[in-house]
Amino acid sequence: MDTRPKKGTDAAVRRRAAKPDLSRLTDEQRAWLELVVVFGEAAWGERWHTPMAQALGEVRGRPMSPMQVLSWTAGRRPVPEQVRSELTTIAGRIAEHLQRRTDVIRGWPGGSSGGA
Repeated sequence: MDTRPKKGTDAAVRRRAAKPDLSRLTDEQRAWLELVVVFGEAAWGERWHTPMAQALGEVRGRPMSPMQVLSWTAGRRPVPEQVRSELTTIAGRIAEHLQRRTDVIRGWPGGSSGGA
């Protein structure tokens, strides 16, 4: 019996994904990488690398390749210190955007504060 995940499913994609080699990173660098991954998934979902690169490019005023972000998650390079502060800026913007969306949704009839 074949126990492999069905082709094209998220489980199959995760199974095929290369395992990152974080052995070259310090404990602090691994901790920052974990924070970046958690933030990326929370902000943009499972396919967060490209939107994060785009957002970083907007903050920097010059394009950033998704391959740079992927190099961090693969453990080939640590998350640069400059990126840490840039992500703080991006996190604030995303939080404000989500708050505005939440306010609109709550104001909708039947929303949590919009009546029954």
